[in-house]
Amino acid sequence: MAKQFKLYISHLDAQIEGSAAIDLPAGPYALQDALEKARVTENDLLLLEMDSCRCGELGEWFNSRESGRDTVQVLHQLNALADRMESLDTWNIIALGGALRIEAAKNPEMQFIRLCDLADALQVYNFAGAANDRELGRFYVDNGFLPETENMPDSLIEKLDFQKIGREMREAEGGVYLDSVRGYLVQSEEILESHSGIDVTPPQPDYAALVYIGWPDCGDAEKMKLPASEEELSVILDNLGAQNFDFLAWRCFDCKIPALADAFSTCESIEEMNEAAWTLDGLSEMELSTCKALVEVMKPGNLAEAMSLMDQRNDYTLDQDVLSPADVGMSRLKTALPEDEITLLAPHVNLYAYGESAMKLYNMELTDYGGLERWDGQPVHAPQKEPAQEGGMELR
Repeated sequence: MAKQFKLYISHLDAQIEGSAAIDLPAGPYALQDALEKARVTENDLLLLEMDSCRCGELGEWFNSRESGRDTVQVLHQLNALADRMESLDTWNIIALGGALRIEAAKNPEMQFIRLCDLADALQVYNFAGAANDRELGRFYVDNGFLPETENMPDSLIEKLDFQKIGREMREAEGGVYLDSVRGYLVQSEEILESHSGIDVTPPQPDYAALVYIGWPDCGDAEKMKLPASEEELSVILDNLGAQNFDFLAWRCFDCKIPALADAFSTCESIEEMNEAAWTLDGLSEMELSTCKALVEVMKPGNLAEAMSLMDQRNDYTLDQDVLSPADVGMSRLKTALPEDEITLLAPHVNLYAYGESAMKLYNMELTDYGGLERWDGQPVHAPQKEPAQEGGMELR
């Protein structure tokens, strides 16, 4: 799936640290991961900023709004819009920008889900090759859209105020001039609010990794949900008309640890991918967050390295309540003193400096998911100890 725009997400409460960047459209796990990084729950207000938008008018309009009123549902609506934008060619993306401006002029409080209606109804917009009011007035006269000028001699037509005619037509129609092409866009009929009231929150995924698989250089692809049984993998091969996976290409769109999507995509073994998906599928929520933190810190080079790292997850502990050295400092105070003593002491302590010292002493690494430590107190990056070998014969 081609990315349509990027969003930066943070909590409306500036005291809650944490932020995330996400490309849309995105899968359910990627959305959940971004909200986890930004410390945003379903009922929180959040701050959204749009960047690198394929539709320039959309980005400008979005970032010019009054911020601080967005909800998680808005994020899901924007994801649904990005999904529809993916099917639009360059011309229709330009038309969508014009449609947005037309709609926003009529309805300044337009809801984001309305943009999905516009994206689905671009056929009701008409285009004219005019870049200003004078050219638009000439276009309407030359093409017979003004009955009163049909039988007018050319000598009189040339004396018409085309700029005034174009301005009056544009204001009456509510049309707009497009920024990226030489043209004028106008809506020809009303667009129904077919998406109003629809909850576009994605359902909980029924996979650990979602992979698009098909023949190289072929547009068609099958969705492969992992982990999969042998029978399910055979069905995929039958649908693609392939005897095995050797000559097929795949790309991971979504997985429980979004940072591993590229590792899934570049893995050359379906068996290895499936085994990794079984591992991801068996993780508890706490184990999943710990593994996300491990992947962020250790940056495994491939899927095999990532799975080896995740096998050691029980050697680590993750404190999800700390996102900064000051958080670490306060956490250390809470473990050492009663609450009334903390209230007296905290205003006189440089919590940031105290937290930094504690992080060095206890070898803690700060991640987007919290503070990561090893149970044995060693640095997170230190090699794991090899298990002790016992003597005696080994039965096989």
